[in-house]
Amino acid sequence: MEPSPLKATLLLITASLGISVPPADFLGSVVLALFGAALGAIWLEHISARERWLSVAAGVFGALLVLIAHEDFKPDWPVQFKAIVAGLIGRYLVAFMLQGAKQVLAQSGRIVSSLLRIRESSDD
Repeated sequence: MEPSPLKATLLLITASLGISVPPADFLGSVVLALFGAALGAIWLEHISARERWLSVAAGVFGALLVLIAHEDFKPDWPVQFKAIVAGLIGRYLVAFMLQGAKQVLAQSGRIVSSLLRIRESSDD
C-alpha cells in the first residue's frame, strides 16, 4: 500500500532535512514552535511588527534545528517540548541580534572615520 501524497511529501522533506521523527511529530512540533514564538512575541509589547515576524521565523528555524539534533540533546525529553522551548528562545535570540546590529550601526560612523584617517596617514 502506497502512502498518501501528503505523507510521502512530508517524509521526503523530513528525510532531506535529516529529521528522524515521524511526520506527525514533525508537523506538531512546527505548530507548537509557531505557538511558542508567537507567545514570546506577544509577551514583549514594545517591539515592532517586523521584529514580531522575525521572532516567529527565528522560533520556527530554531525548532527545525532542534528537530534535526533532538537525538543528541536530551533524547529522553519529548521533541514537542523542545520545539516549544526553541520557539520561545527564538524571540530572545532575535532581540539579541537586533541589539547587536544597533550597536554596530551606532558605532559604524566612528569606525569608518578612524579607518579613513589611518588610510590617509599611511598614504602620506
